[in-house]
Amino acid sequence: MPQVGAAGYRIDIGIRHPDRPGSYLVGVECDGASYHSSKVARDRDRLRQEILEGLGWTIHRIWSTAWFADRGREIRSLGSAIDNALQAPTGSGGPRATSPGPVVDTIPTDLDARPEWARDYVEPEASAPPSTTAEFDDPAFRGVIVAQICEVVNDHAPIHRDVVLRVIRKSWGRGRAGKLMRKAFDNAVGRAVASESVERRGDWLHSPHGSTVVRVPAFDDAPRCPVEEVPPDEIELAITHLLADAGASRKADLREAWARLYGWKRVGPDIERAFDRAVRELIQARIVNGPDPLRLAN
Repeated sequence: MPQVGAAGYRIDIGIRHPDRPGSYLVGVECDGASYHSSKVARDRDRLRQEILEGLGWTIHRIWSTAWFADRGREIRSLGSAIDNALQAPTGSGGPRATSPGPVVDTIPTDLDARPEWARDYVEPEASAPPSTTAEFDDPAFRGVIVAQICEVVNDHAPIHRDVVLRVIRKSWGRGRAGKLMRKAFDNAVGRAVASESVERRGDWLHSPHGSTVVRVPAFDDAPRCPVEEVPPDEIELAITHLLADAGASRKADLREAWARLYGWKRVGPDIERAFDRAVRELIQARIVNGPDPLRLAN
């Protein structure tokens, strides 16, 4: 049971007793890498653990660094803690049956929910033009295309220019982009850049007022962004966030966690290339130390 409450504290996971409804065998605490670097956090949690153990809880702690390094070992260790609690005389790692203890309350928690630092991915769209019968390359409608470009970029930047063209093309009800359509679009992008409404960095369009965020599927069947349409800046940001949460990680484990975050079921060559390219950039920028395991630079 995730997020069990006792005496004003929240325990990350409470393992229910199989034979005693309302009782718990073990309270599991999960600590991120930031915990290791904070003496205040360590002292606070030591006191917190003493209070919970005084109330009859058996606390088992799982470090995120150890989980990433050897998940199987941590699962076996947790299994042993549960077995030991089952065989203990009290029969429970939660509040003792012989003591009234605190009132235990629970709140539902989605353990597979996206991290707090990520945002829901939303497929880009553009407002419909005033006329879909006009020619896309008609200079009289160039201002409309510029406005659509600014709208899409402001809502979804950084975004690849080909994605913006695809979105706007669909809003016009057009099929494959031909030479004239691309020329008109490129001209409109140039105008948006000249007006400082859009910034162009290679093939990626940025908003001058926005910042890069990590955008991932909101749930299992939600739309997901193909890897080739995820901006390099966003990939690097996601990797640094994952390393901040997990600490030192084996490259293969980190790549798997990163792909899972974006909802990619199979890690193909395109996903491997994107990940490896981002890791190289982060190492060259001295943001990450590597090559394997990987960890954030001090």
